[in-house]
Amino acid sequence: MLKSKLSFCFLFVFALGLPTISSGQTLKSGFTALEIHDYFKAKKIFEKRKKRNTAIAAYGLTNVFIRPKNIFQNFDSAQVYIAVAIENFDQVKLRRQQKFSKFGFTKNNLFELRQQISSHLFERAVEANTEDAFIDFIVGNLWAKEVTLATFYRDSLAFEKHFSEQYSDEMTAFLEKYPTSVYAPKAMEAFYQFQFEEETRSKRKEDYERFLREFPENPFSKEADRALFRLAEDVNTVKSFENFLDSYPQSAFRQEAWRSLYKAYIRQNGLALIGEFKKTYPNYPFLSEIDLEFSLLNTQLFPFFQEGKWGFMDQDGKMRLEPRFDYVEMFSQGRAAALDNDLYGFIDPIGNWIIRPEFADVSSFRFNLSVVFDQKDRAGVINLFGEWILEPSFEDIQIINDDWLWVLDESGWILYQISKNQFGKEYFASVSEFSNGFSLVSNPKEFSLIDLRGNKLMSYSDEIQRFGDLFLVSFNDSCALVNENNDKILPFDIYNFGNFNAGSLTPFEKNELIGYLDGEGKIVIPPTLGIYPNWELFATFENGYAKAYQKRTNKYGLIDKQGLWVLPAKYNDVSFYSQVIAVQMNDSWEYVSPNGQRLNIGQFDRAESFVDSAGIVIKDGFFGLINHKGDSLIPKALKRLLRLNEDLMRWEDQEKKFWLSDNRGQLIFDKACDKIDRIDEAFVQLIVDEEVYYYLIKQKRMVSLNKHG
Repeated sequence: MLKSKLSFCFLFVFALGLPTISSGQTLKSGFTALEIHDYFKAKKIFEKRKKRNTAIAAYGLTNVFIRPKNIFQNFDSAQVYIAVAIENFDQVKLRRQQKFSKFGFTKNNLFELRQQISSHLFERAVEANTEDAFIDFIVGNLWAKEVTLATFYRDSLAFEKHFSEQYSDEMTAFLEKYPTSVYAPKAMEAFYQFQFEEETRSKRKEDYERFLREFPENPFSKEADRALFRLAEDVNTVKSFENFLDSYPQSAFRQEAWRSLYKAYIRQNGLALIGEFKKTYPNYPFLSEIDLEFSLLNTQLFPFFQEGKWGFMDQDGKMRLEPRFDYVEMFSQGRAAALDNDLYGFIDPIGNWIIRPEFADVSSFRFNLSVVFDQKDRAGVINLFGEWILEPSFEDIQIINDDWLWVLDESGWILYQISKNQFGKEYFASVSEFSNGFSLVSNPKEFSLIDLRGNKLMSYSDEIQRFGDLFLVSFNDSCALVNENNDKILPFDIYNFGNFNAGSLTPFEKNELIGYLDGEGKIVIPPTLGIYPNWELFATFENGYAKAYQKRTNKYGLIDKQGLWVLPAKYNDVSFYSQVIAVQMNDSWEYVSPNGQRLNIGQFDRAESFVDSAGIVIKDGFFGLINHKGDSLIPKALKRLLRLNEDLMRWEDQEKKFWLSDNRGQLIFDKACDKIDRIDEAFVQLIVDEEVYYYLIKQKRMVSLNKHG
């Protein structure tokens, strides 16, 4: 009985602690419960009233599910009930709308509350950060202000996922799901890229051609076009570019192909054959450019100096390139080295930088090649268009021809073949230029003759020298004459040779006597003539005669090519043969005729035989030029007088100024020059107060800048 009473008391007390809802409790009491945070009571009241008062009760339940610090908080449930409240709002009588408006039951507030719920749901989707989470949010919250951003996040995640697979099908799948996405253009671009990569993965010409045929709308068709052009560039020959132009008439790279064809042609044949190029390719689209280059290529251009800069003028003194370079050199193979900010490059005759200035030093072009040194003083080789033939990593390089180089590194000199990108088999301590296909080389233990393949044709412990097409080899203080097969033309019984004289006779020494060989190594004049100082240089034939020494008389004379004395050996010294020959009698020099008759011209400290009716003499330490009467042809005593060739002379006066005259002493240029140099066989350069002039030897005329033209 006691136990029953205790149980009844407990149940009664528990019942008193629970909220109770009488049948008379109203919606108003539910909102009152919300105000005091009695969510249990509010929830039960609203749930009980939601059938008869759907919109208001749903609004009340929405508040229950969104309140913070609330065990009932559930934004999914809140989203459901706010939707019910909005949907049924217009069914609530106006009087009741007004009655419950004080609790926030207004249409505007319902919309604001719905947005608040959507914002919470968006934050949850952001935290999940998955495509599905954003899809769910968008589907359930089409009215939310975050829909645009959610759509962007959804598409971003989807694009990243599909793109990471790197297949065109994946991008198609993305576009089918989200055709209006902001990522659609990127997806389309990626689709085209993946399609191009998938269709041309083999990198074969056939695949690029098929891609162009089957997918013309793909913007990467230009890449396929470019790839076909690069395949031609990889071969980089005239034929490869010809084939490209013939095979792809619609290519966007035809102009580049034409220019590359021109470069390949010039690389192979040199600029001298531009005219042949025009005949071979009359459809070349840039004929006007090469017409100009061709015309200037055949125009001799001369450097001139003006206001601290160098430019070029033509043979008429007309300025062709304005003075804008720090220094220039003469054109060679259509290229001139030019200096800009202490670095060398190459310009064409139009003045364009064909090869930008980036080198510390360069050589003029030979065989369409130039040796260049980078700013670390490493040597390399470039072609006429600045393309590397050999990257700069060497100490020095010598050009042999258009396919072979001598290359110097820390191990020595070694051959390099350009066409095979291949070095030779052996290093050498010293080398010489190749002539007739052979080079003389040396190592510490031997001297050798090699061919372009590096094959040793002969080796000796002593030096080998050239003798025309033959070779002089030394052994035990004697010499032999051999050919490239090491066949002895003359045995080892000759002691020394003079300077080789092509087309004439060359002196040699045997048993302290001098004889002469012809170009084939045959003895023409036996060794019967006396040896004398510097005979190697002065015993050579000039004008058909040679200076000779007679040991018996201890005198000098002149011999002919049969070894006969044409001027008897009765002089202390003798100059070269001419119609007026300078000879030394006792301590002074005089002149005699070819038959030895003494001419009354005068006595001098030193004299040379006449050239063109005038002779160079030295008296009292000064140079002069006299005629056959002994009259001075130069109106001043000179410090030095030098023949530049058979027709020209350079004077140096006592003020160290230079003058240019002919061999008779007639001034060609009436200005004292600071410098006079014979540049080559064609012209002489003269510099006067930083103005540059040129004397054209063949045309016999002076060129200077026409400052008014």
